[in-house]
Amino acid sequence: MIPPDSFFVLNDNNHDQSDSRRYGLIDKKSIIGNVSVKYYPFKEFNYQFKKSKEV
Repeated sequence: MIPPDSFFVLNDNNHDQSDSRRYGLIDKKSIIGNVSVKYYPFKEFNYQFKKSKEV
């Protein structure tokens, strides 16, 4: 069971287990970042990519 305000995170590279399998649960206050794609629940699918500056 994962307690409230904790996350079990998985790396998408099976050969590099630098994720919760190695480090354990991550506390919500330790996560810094922005959501760029939200796909679950499926009825709330959304994406928000920031436009990059043209070079």
